[in-house]
Amino acid sequence: MPPCFDVYVWAISHDRPAVLSRFIDRYVDTDHPGNPRFEAFIRTFVTQDPALGDHDAWAELRREPDAVEAFSLYLQAKAYHEAIITVTEEGAVDLGLGLDDPENDPRPSVRPPSC
Repeated sequence: MPPCFDVYVWAISHDRPAVLSRFIDRYVDTDHPGNPRFEAFIRTFVTQDPALGDHDAWAELRREPDAVEAFSLYLQAKAYHEAIITVTEEGAVDLGLGLDDPENDPRPSVRPPSC
């Protein structure tokens, strides 16, 4: 398998919902996000109106047992291999794009858009 390259930006903002909304609108395939927790994520972190049980959806996404609030959500991107949203224990967000396709999928949807 060839090496995979991702790019990340650590975003600390007083308006986390707006930052997340812009990233999701620009990069995430919202029609087919590829993760069943996407709607719970939107309710909790973007519209800030979580439903009962939404917080429990992150339990299995935690990278470490001690990380109560930190997790990563891997989503289908519009024009890249994947979009990655990490919420840190401190409340910041780390936004990422998978630039490579490890499967070498020939579909145009996995290629970056032209500038």
